[in-house]
Amino acid sequence: MHWIKNNLLTATAAVVFGTLFLFHTYPLGLGDIYWHLNTGRWIVEHGALPATDPFLYTLSAALDERQLLLLQGYWLAQVIFYFVHAVFGDYGLVLFKAGLFTVTYYVLWRVLRKADVDAVLGLLVLLPLPLLFYRYDELRPQVFSFLGVVLVYACMSGSRAALRAGERWPLSLLMLPVVMLLWANLHRGYILGAVIILVALGAELWRIWCKCRAMDPRIFRRYGSVSGLAILASLLNPMTYHAYLTDLHELGTSVYRGVDEFLPLWSYAALYQQPLLFYVPAGLIAVLAAALYLRRHQVHPVQLVNFIGFSAVGFTGFRFMILSVLMALATALPHANALLQPLLTRARSGLLLVVVCGSAAIGMLGWQRSALHSGPLETAYVPQAAAQFITSQHPPAPLFNPYEYGGYLEWALWPLSGTVCALRRA
Repeated sequence: MHWIKNNLLTATAAVVFGTLFLFHTYPLGLGDIYWHLNTGRWIVEHGALPATDPFLYTLSAALDERQLLLLQGYWLAQVIFYFVHAVFGDYGLVLFKAGLFTVTYYVLWRVLRKADVDAVLGLLVLLPLPLLFYRYDELRPQVFSFLGVVLVYACMSGSRAALRAGERWPLSLLMLPVVMLLWANLHRGYILGAVIILVALGAELWRIWCKCRAMDPRIFRRYGSVSGLAILASLLNPMTYHAYLTDLHELGTSVYRGVDEFLPLWSYAALYQQPLLFYVPAGLIAVLAAALYLRRHQVHPVQLVNFIGFSAVGFTGFRFMILSVLMALATALPHANALLQPLLTRARSGLLLVVVCGSAAIGMLGWQRSALHSGPLETAYVPQAAAQFITSQHPPAPLFNPYEYGGYLEWALWPLSGTVCALRRA
């Protein structure tokens, strides 16, 4: 009987993650992907990082730190995107995007399982996430930060538990510097990884100071030294510490006010007349906050600080909503699971049925919107006809175009676009 249950759970999990993968095979739209492909190609062809913007002829040669950060701070992600496209084409990028989102969901599920969350409940809470995150169903370097936040939290919490259990050098702890080094060269969101690490170290120091269920000082030295090494490893990127300084300098300024993604969550939902983008995460966080309150004597300080901090940031800007939901589930769902344990035991078969039905619904929706069904490009927005027109007519000077269209035209018209821009610069 136990063998049957394990195999049924494995099969259900495979169906759920296959469904999540299918949902995220949405075609490539405009967004920033073509600018990232352009930059990746430029880096590979020149064997260096751009010191000036090679694509915008209206921009002066002297760039400030923020502009340099945008050009150099994502270089590894851009090179990866370029090589994936070079080998596998547009479909390869679509499948790579779906894989990144699916791996993020899987790592979150493993974090929940290690925190003793019921496996079926963990699968159930994953199913609505693609519907909540669909406006970010794009291949952009920030997808690595969605994964990075969950992965660093998993490393810190997993290694803390393993060290307390007597393991001398847990793999999760040794992975941490590598994760931070890679993340720092993929997307500037690695700063959040440093925050998660510092919160974990601060919580343990506070416990040592209070002599309250404190980690043994010898164990803490290993925990702290490798964690500190991970933060130092994150400085091994083209901008070193300037990413931190740039973010601090821009904090509270109007730099991003023209970008709708940085609107407060309610304002963004109202702008696009999609109130569920506000009410669903707000309701989820409220329920999980109630679970933390009811279990307040069992809540680890790391869970509490991360839950409050990420939740607050999630309401200040739509772009951070995904991060707040992922962290809320990782930190608070284990406590909700403990409160619901008697009900979960009795209703397990019913929950399993709900998961299967939910997977079927998400799968049908995913197939309808999938690139496997409609092609790898979102042709309603990608200006393919414009690129064909420019190729046939050969306009004599650079064209002024919106940012998103410009990225695709630069990509589709290369090397013609580079020649035209070079003539204009000269």
